[in-house]
Amino acid sequence: MDRRNSEMLQFYRKVFDDFPALIWRAGLDMGCDYFNNTWLEFTGRSMEQELGQGWAEGVHLEDLAACMATYVEAFEGRRPFTMHYRLRHRSGEYRWIRDIGRPFYDVDERFIGYIGSCYDVTKERDNELKLLELNRTKDKYFSIVAHDLIGPITSIESLTGLIERDYKLYSDSEMVELVHELGSASTSVVRFLRDILEWAYSQFQGTKCRPQDLLLRDICETAVEPLRQNIKVKALSLIEDLDPGISVRADPDMAKTIVRNLVANAIKFCRPRKEIRLSARVEGDYASLRVSDQGIGISPDDMEFLFDLEHRRKRLGTEGEKGTGLGLVLCKDFAERNGGRISAESSLGEGSSFIVELPLSGSGKAREACL
Repeated sequence: MDRRNSEMLQFYRKVFDDFPALIWRAGLDMGCDYFNNTWLEFTGRSMEQELGQGWAEGVHLEDLAACMATYVEAFEGRRPFTMHYRLRHRSGEYRWIRDIGRPFYDVDERFIGYIGSCYDVTKERDNELKLLELNRTKDKYFSIVAHDLIGPITSIESLTGLIERDYKLYSDSEMVELVHELGSASTSVVRFLRDILEWAYSQFQGTKCRPQDLLLRDICETAVEPLRQNIKVKALSLIEDLDPGISVRADPDMAKTIVRNLVANAIKFCRPRKEIRLSARVEGDYASLRVSDQGIGISPDDMEFLFDLEHRRKRLGTEGEKGTGLGLVLCKDFAERNGGRISAESSLGEGSSFIVELPLSGSGKAREACL
């Protein structure tokens, strides 16, 4: 019988040792007195290192206090627990662990400690964090739509009603002014929808970065072409000082969107009959494109939040042009997705410059872009 019991004990010990979950056991002193092979293989440490409270050396410092508090509180109350914490893998990486502990009793139902099983839930945790971020993005998206779209749509509704009901009461010049206001409100809606759809599409990962070798001057010419009428209306001069040989590694649609938004902003805030300048130069592994205007400039308070979605500030252009504040947020997002960056300089009352840097073709930064 003793031999039979011994064989059964060895069998169950073997089952625990090789069980695919990370198994631990603790005695009445709360110190751990057993870890299975799966745990030791995961941590890359020896049984001696893990015994007692040694296992806690592998818990991430940010999670250790909560982990120990949960463990001690459950132990003292002899209650089961489930907790999550980061445990150092033998590779040095911290992995998220779901630890399920239960009070352990002998055959006579005497409490003799705890036994627990742990599971690597890093992928699950990452997916949860991504889902939370998507939900936050969705909330931002709908709050922006609700806040920014209601204004111009209300204006369109009001103006349309006036024209429909009282058109006989207005002179030709007054009617022209009403139609002009209606057109401006419609333009605001179109601009807003374009910006919000591009931004939302990128945030929800519908926009994939597909880098190519592109001539910077070609990107600028393509992006500026649809804006030339706007430039003409404000009697602006567009100066393009672009080396035809500068080639960048970037997604063509994202690069054009960046330039289009920056030039559109320059048009909006530049004073009539003044100058907008596009210039570029090579700086290390980057091509630096500068879009400058002779406009109203940006206050220090607004400069702080130029690329911040949470605190974006909408400003009217020199002729009352409205904007959404999303264009620069989109530029920053697209620049960073392509391994680049964006910054701004401004003097209030004198003008502003926006500088976008994209990796040069063939550079080390280009190889890192869009990974």
